[in-house]
Amino acid sequence: MNALGTNTGDKRDLVYAVNPSGHRQSYLDFFATRFALTPVHGAMSVSLLIQMARARKLLFATLDDDILWFIVIVILRTLLFKPTAALFLRPQKCFETGKRIYRLKRMLFQTMRLIPKLQLITITPFKADPRLEKVAHRGILDPQYFDMLAGDVIRPPAKGDLAHELTAQAGGRVILCFPGSLTKIKGFSYLTKAMATAPDLQKTLFVVCAGSVEKGCEPLAETFQEAGGHLIDRRITDEELENLYAAAHFIWCCYAPDYDQASGIFGRAMQWQVPAILRKHSTIESIAEQFSAAHIAVENTDPTALAETLRKLGNLREQQPLNPSIAERMLSERLRFDEVIKDALEGRRASN
Repeated sequence: MNALGTNTGDKRDLVYAVNPSGHRQSYLDFFATRFALTPVHGAMSVSLLIQMARARKLLFATLDDDILWFIVIVILRTLLFKPTAALFLRPQKCFETGKRIYRLKRMLFQTMRLIPKLQLITITPFKADPRLEKVAHRGILDPQYFDMLAGDVIRPPAKGDLAHELTAQAGGRVILCFPGSLTKIKGFSYLTKAMATAPDLQKTLFVVCAGSVEKGCEPLAETFQEAGGHLIDRRITDEELENLYAAAHFIWCCYAPDYDQASGIFGRAMQWQVPAILRKHSTIESIAEQFSAAHIAVENTDPTALAETLRKLGNLREQQPLNPSIAERMLSERLRFDEVIKDALEGRRASN
């Protein structure tokens, strides 16, 4: 079943996602509004295939969800001399080792780079990961790195009831917030193990995990709460997400090595200058350093070492400098983002 936006843009100009779950809906809304596109989502069907093949402009909000149909549509549009733009959210998978599929994926996208009128766009700049230039045409920042810009300033996060409630519960302790789905690849297990090895952390640190607990992680959730953590086990609203940032002294972004990609959670932390705890040698550490964003980089292997870092957060908080030029830098990135997407929708090739 397809879902079309109403009066968002020309019906011949489309932005597509397989479904509206997770970040996809915000992507659909963002691109529809910003580039006058009509949002479409749904499993592939004959009518949808024809609609996408005939569209005047077409942007895949994420090509990763159904690569087979993506290839079919690109081939059809190439035969019709129509441009196709596509965001590549997980290009790093092309360079993983251990499975033959990763090598085949790399070869596939190296070949697809040669297709005329196709623009493959990663949401990680090539400066942060130069390998990506082999499998894509352009590398830009995820729009969730600059979506809080209001004109040329970054608007502050909403501070509502949840922010006040968490601040009161913390009682003067340092607040560490973990927003988003609570999964092992996002470090829920790692953080929980660190807390369980150091019960004394409860005296100085208030840890909030807010998001749906992944199936199979229920025992971890119990351990997390026994270790003094505050759990909000449900999908949080956009307003609640902002409240977490308004209350937090630190944001958790220490994800597993096999989840090494752009992060909207980190993007918001960078905009609102809430220091992020992230993994050493990760893509987002490279971006944090590139934009002088406040962060603490840790290994993703030793819970005891992590617990020691968490003990020091009170002192480390005072050592996190603010970047007075962050709004200016993000404005520049937003202008570049607009240029790249408009070029791609028109079928124009440009150097990165």
